[in-house]
Amino acid sequence: MQLSKRLKKATAVLTAAVVMTVGQRMASAQALKQLPEESLLVLKIANLTATSTKIAAFSQALGLQAFAPDLADPLGWAERESGFTKGVDKAGDVAFAYIDPASAGVEKEKSLVILVPVSDYAAFITNFPDAKAEGDVTQVTMKGGGTDPGFISQWGTYAAISPSKDVVSKKPAGVTPTKLAQAELDGKDFVLFANLPKLRSALQPEIGKLKEKAMEEVEKKLNEKPEAKAYIPAARVGVNQLVGVVEAFLRDADAATVSVNIGTEGLSFTVLSDFQPDSYLGKLTAGVKNTETSMLAGLPDGKYFFFGGGTASPVVAKTLTNDLIGPVVDELKKIDGPEAANVKTIVDYIDGMNTMADKTEGAAFGIIQPTGPLGVEAIIQSLTIIHGDSAALKDSYTKAMQASSEISKLASGNELTDVKTTITPAARTIDGVAFDQYKVDMIFDPAKPEAAQMKQMMTFMYGPDGTTQYVAPIDAKNTMVFMGVKDETVAGAIKAVKANENALAKIDGVKAVAGQLPASRAFEGYIPLDNIVMSAVGYAQGFGMPVKFQLPPELPPIGFTAGTEGSAIRADYYVPTQLISSLISAGLQAYAAMQGPQGGGGDGGGL
Repeated sequence: MQLSKRLKKATAVLTAAVVMTVGQRMASAQALKQLPEESLLVLKIANLTATSTKIAAFSQALGLQAFAPDLADPLGWAERESGFTKGVDKAGDVAFAYIDPASAGVEKEKSLVILVPVSDYAAFITNFPDAKAEGDVTQVTMKGGGTDPGFISQWGTYAAISPSKDVVSKKPAGVTPTKLAQAELDGKDFVLFANLPKLRSALQPEIGKLKEKAMEEVEKKLNEKPEAKAYIPAARVGVNQLVGVVEAFLRDADAATVSVNIGTEGLSFTVLSDFQPDSYLGKLTAGVKNTETSMLAGLPDGKYFFFGGGTASPVVAKTLTNDLIGPVVDELKKIDGPEAANVKTIVDYIDGMNTMADKTEGAAFGIIQPTGPLGVEAIIQSLTIIHGDSAALKDSYTKAMQASSEISKLASGNELTDVKTTITPAARTIDGVAFDQYKVDMIFDPAKPEAAQMKQMMTFMYGPDGTTQYVAPIDAKNTMVFMGVKDETVAGAIKAVKANENALAKIDGVKAVAGQLPASRAFEGYIPLDNIVMSAVGYAQGFGMPVKFQLPPELPPIGFTAGTEGSAIRADYYVPTQLISSLISAGLQAYAAMQGPQGGGGDGGGL
């Protein structure tokens, strides 16, 4: 008997959960079914009450309600501002759509419609004292909308509102998203949906104009240098290839979404592009390798500006390179005369990079937080562990670096008079590993003030040694590349690579953020924003600025991943509430301290 009651209770709970889930999805699907099929862009806001509650809780956690009291009740504020106080279904979704003006036959600024969920359409119309019904369409004056009229019609369980009577007079045929796009629309608080089948025809003329303008600009720049004129045909092909990427996206994608979800612990963002499975981009996307294993192995424990890792898909990389850059290389090879030597340099560089892509199976990389003053210690301290055939990777890297200096000279402005790359084998030995040195010397024109500024900036970014990189195989499957990194950090990385250690993935903040991101991905990255902010504060103090800023230790980082779902590609981002609230709190305290005890500037004191 007791078991029977428990089963009935469990069944009731499960049924209620299913009904709620299906009800929410039906509401989301219904919103798009009530929109014109010519809709190009749609912004959907989920369940008004639930989303308002989330925003209120999030703003309270950040302490924002003290400055913006309306954030305590966003829905109530929206009702007061719009005048929509009666007849609104507060558990429904709102949708804003921009319709193709040509298809709708209206001006661009009026090709809009808003769907407001209604529990009682007749009661909703009473929000407008001057409402004038004419058939199925009611003309109203919108609150705060000036003298221009608005027009309302009932579309299903929604009040459709537009500045154009023609828009709301037509019964909508509906918009049908792809399965993955619909999942985003169903499950997220805010979703911007691009109806790409309709956007294609609307944007194609604009892409043609973009290509023409880009061609003109490139030719103009190259014609300014007599020695660069020979590259104009190749540049034209390059512009055509780049614009072709946009054309391919519009041709092959059936939907794209940008979504935001407000959680109790942080904000989640997702960017999704859903390609046709049999299309060029769809097949390439399906070939990308995902993994559920952390890709941070080999990076030593420590403080970073950024760290991450990814898998490699050589077949996809090779196909993209050949299809995108191949035609440009073919055009370059037609150049003869004095520029032929430069062309060979460019081709050698591309070949070296292609070989690296072909032999790379994955990588882990980080930008380490500097601790010394500007000009003494580099801001950019990079460390990379490349997984793959170490011997082939080192050879291809050397080939690319030998060509890079000549390419830098070709691409540089007048401030740079020469670039020299010097390769010194076994120039630096750390923990028994001999690293080859690749030193790039950039020689600036001392007669030009802008050259001096550029040289100083380069010293700030890369330190006194400039862009000097060190490369060595750690074993047959791991190659390490670093620049500006201290010996003890490199030694820690060598140890981590040999032992396949993954210290960063074990940090509590990283684990918490990783748990909020998709488990299957081809790339993962983390930005410890607190480290970046504190370094910026330290540099400001080094210049004599009275900045005092204090943050709690070990704040969680911003996290992001990229990966595929069948023929769709997605990027996900997660920003922890604790990080945002700590930064806001510290910023407010620092600002208050700098104002002094009287709030009038004081003596520049801080925390």
